[in-house]
Amino acid sequence: MQDERESTVLKTQEVCDYLRISRPTCLKYFYTGRIKATKAGKGWRVLKFRIGSVSTRRDEGKSLLRRPWSKKAEPSLTLP
Repeated sequence: MQDERESTVLKTQEVCDYLRISRPTCLKYFYTGRIKATKAGKGWRVLKFRIGSVSTRRDEGKSLLRRPWSKKAEPSLTLP
């Protein structure tokens, strides 16, 4: 049997608050399948354990902005 915490059902706004993302971004995640959600009437419902492993762009953005080389090892752009 699932743990009670895992079976908690969240509404769209609660998911937005939990992930700290905007509502349009959250809906985009639902439509693209990045977050598995169920349509319930006019709204969406998500089991809390399904959003635990979702990484947002903000989390990934830190690593995307880093350069793979340091300033000392930066390649020279001078032409011969």
